Amino acid sequence: MNEFDFDDETFRKNNLFIKKSKFPIEEVKEWYNQAKGLSNVPQRIAGIDNPVDLFYSEPDWKVYCTNHIKGYTVVDVDLTLQMQNDLFLDEHKEAYTQEPNWHYLHSYTRMVVLKSTKDNSKIGFLMTLIPSVEYIKNHKDKIRKTIYTKREKDYDGYILFHELNGTFSNGWTYHKGKIVASISDLQNPNDTINKENLIGLWQRKATYRLVTQPARVIKRVKNKASENDDVKDGGTLKEVVVVGDAPDDPNAAGEAYRRWLEENGGNNNNDNNGYGYGNDDNDNGNGAGNGAGGYTGGGGRRIYPNRKKSLEQRLTEMYTTAYEQIKTPKIKEKLTELQSKEILRRKYETGYSVNKDGTLTKLEVKGKNVEVKIKRKETIGYMHTHYDDYRDGMGNIVSNIKMFSPADVLRFLNLVGNAKTLEPYNILKTKDVFGVMVSSEGTYMLKYYGTQNPNDVKWIREGTKKADDFEKKYNEYFKKNSKEKAFLLFLKNEINFPGIQLIKITSDGKIQSIDLSLENKVIRSDY
Repeated sequence: MNEFDFDDETFRKNNLFIKKSKFPIEEVKEWYNQAKGLSNVPQRIAGIDNPVDLFYSEPDWKVYCTNHIKGYTVVDVDLTLQMQNDLFLDEHKEAYTQEPNWHYLHSYTRMVVLKSTKDNSKIGFLMTLIPSVEYIKNHKDKIRKTIYTKREKDYDGYILFHELNGTFSNGWTYHKGKIVASISDLQNPNDTINKENLIGLWQRKATYRLVTQPARVIKRVKNKASENDDVKDGGTLKEVVVVGDAPDDPNAAGEAYRRWLEENGGNNNNDNNGYGYGNDDNDNGNGAGNGAGGYTGGGGRRIYPNRKKSLEQRLTEMYTTAYEQIKTPKIKEKLTELQSKEILRRKYETGYSVNKDGTLTKLEVKGKNVEVKIKRKETIGYMHTHYDDYRDGMGNIVSNIKMFSPADVLRFLNLVGNAKTLEPYNILKTKDVFGVMVSSEGTYMLKYYGTQNPNDVKWIREGTKKADDFEKKYNEYFKKNSKEKAFLLFLKNEINFPGIQLIKITSDGKIQSIDLSLENKVIRSDY
């Protein structure tokens, strides 16, 4: 957005300081580039309602500080310029409504890299500060002084930790410098939605710029935990001015999206206090009490819909949901309508989109084909026909394949990706997503039992492969095989995205799974 105003002298002094430490910034950058190759970072925050928005972009490495605690050398790298989203709570939205000050909506994130003094191994994560409204009003000039190795003694608010790929790890609630609760992802929204221990975390797009202040002289002191003359508590992040524009409302720059976290009560007896914490009998001066307050490396529970389930559980859930859906009165009524000879004899497709509340919307027809417009927070499925063959005015036979087309499959994957992305918010459920194709040769359904988000696959996310790109090979499969075998081979060899299940809806209203054996023979199983 705006240029980073960073004078050369300040940068030179900062570089000199880092070079004297045991953990130069070049080593951090080298580690990050390796981690990026393994973890696909920078990454989108897990659960974000728009997979196009990045959680953060690659650091520029200009604003950082190095500190030592027992067992670790720690580098905090400021990400103010790189953060693409702010995180805030209801209290901040309310305060902003009363006083439009962008500070109320601004969270403070930095990348933290720890190097073990025992084996030189490194770990990295994101640390985000969300100060309370009261703390912002009275101490906003002190917020940046809280770093991984040191909490301001009166810090009030929240500290959240994310993995480099955007997955939530764990967090802590602070009151006047002391931890009063640990924070985890909501385990089961249906069981706890009315409890008072829920935290509604909002997220909105935001960009900021930094203006640096003169560099401080940082003294080197003897580290009693080491025989070497290391930098201990070597300062805070460089003194900079963060400049932001006050939006017209808290939802500016795009709709603000909410996810739920859960406070788990006091933490005094928590044995998993985080890397670099709990090593001493005291709190290492961080004000946390009992050494708590760090990154636990995924110690927080995952959000309920993303809990790992066995393949058997996922298949059972998929077939149960599929059967229940086709028995739903509204869907059953429209299926019967689409299966009628009158509809199938039309010279164009007919269909409906299905929303999570059970409502159906008739699909628009473009040329001969239906067009499905996905409502991000509503659409879970679609049903449509492949019309019967007919002769045109010249006597030529106009036909189509009585099976899901490449366009149908891509449409289904878009629905799955949308649901996977929104599922952590408990907005949509992947198990509810479906596609249905009705023809005079049978009614088929697509469901998904896999664990991967299609949006994690570049060509699906970016739409670099279109339906037309698959048509030639698609048609070749159908020239040589039965339609069911041809379609399954197409999925296996061309789409190559595991977890898509072909289901046949029989004439008596039952469902039948259709799969390929290792020898590429069609296998049918009644549910």
